[in-house]
Amino acid sequence: VLIFAPNSIQFPICFFSIVAIGAIASTTNPLYTTQELAKQVKDSKPKLVITVAELYDKVKGFNLPAVILGPNSNVTSNPNVIHFNDLLNHNHNPSS
Repeated sequence: VLIFAPNSIQFPICFFSIVAIGAIASTTNPLYTTQELAKQVKDSKPKLVITVAELYDKVKGFNLPAVILGPNSNVTSNPNVIHFNDLLNHNHNPSS
């Protein structure tokens, strides 16, 4: 899971959640250019990206599912994108 976001209260929640499920967290500098980011995506082969609305334009070309941190935005009009708060409110029961 690629985390491409500035520091926030949600960052450690995401990081430790990724580790808790046995996945690998790949963190990136939010100041990376698209070219620098492309190299890390190529190397790490993430299945998901966690970012903020302000940085989403840099990752949308990778066609990865995304979780958007921070306030709700129009980015969630993309079916491949879910907002962090919506993810928390999702009432999924894994045993069913």
